[in-house]
Amino acid sequence: MPILDKDIPILVVDDSTTARVLVCRLLKQLGFRNIEGFQNPVHALQRLGEKNFQLIVLDWHMEPMTGLDLLKALRCDDRHKAIPAILMSADPTVTQVAEARDAGARGFLLKPFSVNALKARVEQAFQ
Repeated sequence: MPILDKDIPILVVDDSTTARVLVCRLLKQLGFRNIEGFQNPVHALQRLGEKNFQLIVLDWHMEPMTGLDLLKALRCDDRHKAIPAILMSADPTVTQVAEARDAGARGFLLKPFSVNALKARVEQAFQ
């Protein structure tokens, strides 16, 4: 696998402040430097129109739209359809994992997860 550019812009979307801050911290532990976090998926979608993110990590359970809804919206937009996305959830079902894959997610994380699990999903997203 090629070495990832640690300056790629990464978007983290999770309505839980604790989870969002933790994911950003873990990404920083992995050496990534250009990370933005959003609590509201609608605001994150707006930000996607302003910045060329190269990786998105998003929670499944959010309001007013779920992570899956946000992913589907991205996949309908030519500007964002190829951005690697990783979905995460504390209680995923087999159906949800399949739905995420079918919607174009490149990985799924079960919360809570380790820095090594996040690293593996990030690497998988870019293969």
